[in-house]
Amino acid sequence: MVPRRGVHWILALCAVVVLLVAGCGSSGSSSRTSYPVHPAATSSSNSAAQTRTTAATTTAPAPATTAAPAPARATTAASNRCGSAVASRTYPAQGAVRLDVRAPSQVPMNAPFEYTIQVSNISDVVVGDVVVTERLPRNFRFERADPPASPRDGTLVWALGAMDPKTTVNLKIVGMAITSDCLMHCSTVDFVIPTCINIEVVEPKLVLTKTAPPAVVLCDPIPVNFVVTNSGTGDIPGVTVLDNLPPGLQTADGKTQISLDAGTLSAGQSKKYAVNLKAARTGEY
Repeated sequence: MVPRRGVHWILALCAVVVLLVAGCGSSGSSSRTSYPVHPAATSSSNSAAQTRTTAATTTAPAPATTAAPAPARATTAASNRCGSAVASRTYPAQGAVRLDVRAPSQVPMNAPFEYTIQVSNISDVVVGDVVVTERLPRNFRFERADPPASPRDGTLVWALGAMDPKTTVNLKIVGMAITSDCLMHCSTVDFVIPTCINIEVVEPKLVLTKTAPPAVVLCDPIPVNFVVTNSGTGDIPGVTVLDNLPPGLQTADGKTQISLDAGTLSAGQSKKYAVNLKAARTGEY
């Protein structure tokens, strides 16, 4: 008989019963059973940070192979004498990242089995700096993980980075129980929800075109046309066209400088102006 032991709850509890089966290394029938996810119990100690959220879920290992001389069946029950083999919790309370951990309810000792951690961004925003940490029990011998994890002092760490809205990452862990004590696997997720702004960078560009007749008769008005265009991107406020006239040339009202207030030019917008000049003498201007 396997002794009954008390199990400490962190946020939610999953555990695996390890059955000590005679001849578990011998050939025999095996079965693999997947288990649905059920909501885990909550604790009054749950907390969520405003900018960075860290939360833990206690869970157990996943689908395992059960073999024995007298056929041992893998149980499909979600709970056993050590607690629940399935855990699911949403982090933080308003719902951003969810961990779903699936493991078989029972596994044979010294036989490799697999369990999974599903990391889901269930929010409508990008979640950044996502880090999943799996604390391994002392009586669990880790073999491999997919994708590979970074082992650190009895834990496995996956640095997943940013997760887009409504995306999921599946983590698989394979190992075995080396004693008949219950296995308690605890998963945590750490992430940030950034507050982001988007600033548009524009490149406005002014183009000025000036046209006049090639020749005129003295005393006749000289029509000059100006076209100012914003050929770039973004608006250009406060556009003014200035043209200093050479000696002997002036506007119809006697000014020696042309000043045109174009105001704001939007991207692709053009404004046209017509000015009549007069010449005081013959010549080339």
